[in-house]
Amino acid sequence: LSTDFRQMGLVVKLGRVEFLDALRLGQQAEIEVTLRQGREEGFVLSGAGRVDGRPIITGVDCLAVPVPADDYLSPEDLRVVFSEIYRPEENK
Repeated sequence: LSTDFRQMGLVVKLGRVEFLDALRLGQQAEIEVTLRQGREEGFVLSGAGRVDGRPIITGVDCLAVPVPADDYLSPEDLRVVFSEIYRPEENK
């Protein structure tokens, strides 16, 4: 958002990731990611994924680096995806 969708984070290193269950066809995963630390080489993230409140994946100390978004998607496509997944009213 802060780069007007000109950059995006690309995960380049996984710390500790646990797969607790499978995501099955037709299921919807809710994923929450927390920016834990900004570092010179990128950003340290942790997160978890759930299906119907049940954890299916967790990740700790994963490293993402900023890359040009248009190497992967057009900025307009990223805006569309962001508008479909970002729901700040649910975090209140």
